[in-house]
Amino acid sequence: MRTVLYTFAVFLGILLSFHLVAADECGQTPTDNCTISTSTTFTPGNYQVENITIIANDTVVDCNGASFTHVYGILFNVAGTTGVTIQNCYATGYSRAVTNYLGGGSAGLLPVETLTIRDNTFEGVVLPILINNAVTGYSLSPEFPNHQIINNTLIGSVTAGIQIIKAANNYIADNLIDGSGAPNYNGIWLVSANNILERNTLHMAKLNLDRALGWNSTNATITENNITDVYRAIQLETGSHGAVIQDNSLENVGLGVYVRSDNHVIRHNTLRGEESLFDGATSTGVFIETDSTPHKDSVIALNIFENMSEPAYDAGENNNWSEDVDQGPEVTMFGNFYENYHQDIQSVGSNYCTDINFDNICDDPYPFNVIEQDDFPLRSRSLTDFGGSSTINAPYVQPLADFYMNELDQVQVVITASSPVNAPLTYSIKNQQGQVDPRFVPVVGVPNAFIWTTSLFDAGNYTFLAVATDNEDLNHGVPFSVYLNESDSNCSLYLPNVIDGCEVRSSIILPAGTHVVPHGISITADNVVLDCNGATLDSTNSDFTGITVINRQNVEIKNCIVQNNARGLLVDTSANVQVHDSTFSNSLGNAVNLINSQNIQIQENILTLSLQGVIFSNVQNSLLYKNQIINNQDGQIILGGSSSYNNITENTVQSYFGIIPPPIRIAQYLAQDNVVYRNNFIFFPIGANGAPADSGTNTQWTINGEGNYWSDWTSQFNGNPRVCINNNWDNFCDTPYLIRFNSQDTAPFSIANGWERNYPQITVSTTTPQQGQPMTIQLVDPDMAGQLYFVVGDIFTGSGLPMGDGRVIDLAGSGVFFAMVENPYNLGFSFSGIFDQQGVATITWNIPQIPGLSLSGVPVYFNILPFNPNLPYPQAILRTYRSPGVVIQ
Repeated sequence: MRTVLYTFAVFLGILLSFHLVAADECGQTPTDNCTISTSTTFTPGNYQVENITIIANDTVVDCNGASFTHVYGILFNVAGTTGVTIQNCYATGYSRAVTNYLGGGSAGLLPVETLTIRDNTFEGVVLPILINNAVTGYSLSPEFPNHQIINNTLIGSVTAGIQIIKAANNYIADNLIDGSGAPNYNGIWLVSANNILERNTLHMAKLNLDRALGWNSTNATITENNITDVYRAIQLETGSHGAVIQDNSLENVGLGVYVRSDNHVIRHNTLRGEESLFDGATSTGVFIETDSTPHKDSVIALNIFENMSEPAYDAGENNNWSEDVDQGPEVTMFGNFYENYHQDIQSVGSNYCTDINFDNICDDPYPFNVIEQDDFPLRSRSLTDFGGSSTINAPYVQPLADFYMNELDQVQVVITASSPVNAPLTYSIKNQQGQVDPRFVPVVGVPNAFIWTTSLFDAGNYTFLAVATDNEDLNHGVPFSVYLNESDSNCSLYLPNVIDGCEVRSSIILPAGTHVVPHGISITADNVVLDCNGATLDSTNSDFTGITVINRQNVEIKNCIVQNNARGLLVDTSANVQVHDSTFSNSLGNAVNLINSQNIQIQENILTLSLQGVIFSNVQNSLLYKNQIINNQDGQIILGGSSSYNNITENTVQSYFGIIPPPIRIAQYLAQDNVVYRNNFIFFPIGANGAPADSGTNTQWTINGEGNYWSDWTSQFNGNPRVCINNNWDNFCDTPYLIRFNSQDTAPFSIANGWERNYPQITVSTTTPQQGQPMTIQLVDPDMAGQLYFVVGDIFTGSGLPMGDGRVIDLAGSGVFFAMVENPYNLGFSFSGIFDQQGVATITWNIPQIPGLSLSGVPVYFNILPFNPNLPYPQAILRTYRSPGVVIQ
């Protein structure tokens, strides 16, 4: 080494001889190309100079606050020196502020040792500090500390803030480096070994330990640095083995520590992600890269990962994501804290961060997206403080006595706990899997008290965990047991309360109001009446049936509102059951399900807003009468499974809102000899699948000349007609209603409830009106309330006006209809109006006096045509009505 230094000294002497001739001493006022051969303090001021060369060792250059400005160029050249200090300078615009590299490859290199750069501000300099000792034949000699770069502010650099190549044992501390915002800007770029970097602040700039020119960056110590707003915060490239990265804060980073080398210790750092930063699709805390040779033998423990969708990625080998922590009487393995995996309800894959042994370590490992995992993830940030002391600082819960009770009793639990550091506590009761048990409801205003109101289905032995958790997520808990004996399930024993899951064993009248019964109620005796008295049985969207009747005889159910269940009513293997004046709604399955039963009467009920309305499966001799079956998602009435000799009559069946399934479906040929008549089928089908269907045997759709009312004829599966043709204005359509699979209703009604009321007729105030006098024409049809209508008159009778869909407007064809439309006042009355809300249309005609023309003895007929202007003609004409003839006097 001495020989090498001697050679450099000879070379430096020659160089100095040249400078003695070619350059002036800078003195207190520097100039371009001046030299410094002794410690110098500049006079404060603004200088536009470059290439100040320091030629003496152990020299202090104190700028004394002076400012230096230049377009590119070098400010201080320290090539070949030892022990130089540069301090208190402000420089802007240079290519380099301090360097030993003059360009031109290795010919422009002279090593520099034990350089100190401190308390400077370099702004807008391309590369403020460049130390490059990659000189052939140069060997590293200085012990720590070699170069010291302390408390400098480097702002707006272009390529890097500090770059050191082949200069070991450096100390870089307390610097502020603010980059230009490029994703891969190097705030500190080292190709050298044994460096200590501490308390530096890097904004939009990363710390890069690299390998170049055959030199590695091994054994770096990186502590207490703050790196923010950059994609990669710390980059450990190939050759940077053995780094210790500890107590750093990496904020708003896309990738915290990127690893392509071995044997690192990454401990007790806080890494917080930023999803939108630069090109980072996800935020990752520590990323161990995949290379041809796996990167291995690193320890990553006691770190905090926050706001990161992928905190850890490890494609290496034999890396340990936890370490032993001495907690006094015992040694515990501690991993890392993950913000997305530290509470009972948080999961990654199928793993949950529960803690049933209260060691404040998640019971399940934190799995990474490759084969590695953190086996000991921490439940509290506080544990990352080198393990903290979970046994000392965690809350303490006092033991609880066991409970011995009966079904329907209330289990009241009060948790008594304390914190050794007086931290605020929250309380919970968990099951043996470590999840909060929803059966225990917190008492309002008493945060450590809970009540479990048991039900008739809760008999058994249970073990729970009473848990206290502090504001640092440290927790402790104790187990306790509840032993519940079975109670009598007779509903009558608990009136006026209706108990969830109770059994009706004798006739009973329920109290009015809403009763929450998630398991519903069941009838378990014969010859009983269940009168709900208007009460609501609400199952709160449970998977159970509202009312269950299995293997019973002679049962009556009335005045019930049953809702929010899996099925509203189930009648199975029973006979002589009557259900009336009730509502079954909002079932996940069937509103009413009848199975393997006989002589069932479902009468005057509402079945609505469920998956299906009513299903018959192997049901015989039963009656579905005067029910409203409305807007069930997957069908209104379904007969199947050997159901026979059932009577479905006088029901109103509605399928609105684009519901596809048909209003009635007889689903199997084994369903036979069923009667379906006098029903209102009001629906808006979508395609053929929305049409009524009958694949049963011998279904009777018409009895004694009466069929059903069908609101929609457009989807008839077998073709025309597409409307109800009613050219004689009576209660029946003139043609059959065709039903899918070759059945038909041979006498369909033309109006709803046609078996109870006649087809609306036009009335006139007089059949012998006087010319020049008013007369009144009136029609009452509640079905047409609010509809528009035309009124047309016709003199004499004739063959009628075909509408093109099989219907005929009974006009003489004299052109009066068209004249009325074009000039509605040519016969003295308006041609259009609107039915009122009661369905009444009243028209007054002032019979005109026409000079030279006598209307005496002329017969006049009136037609009222309600229409929907949103439909095309002729569908726009909803019905036709014909008045009796009047003879003008």
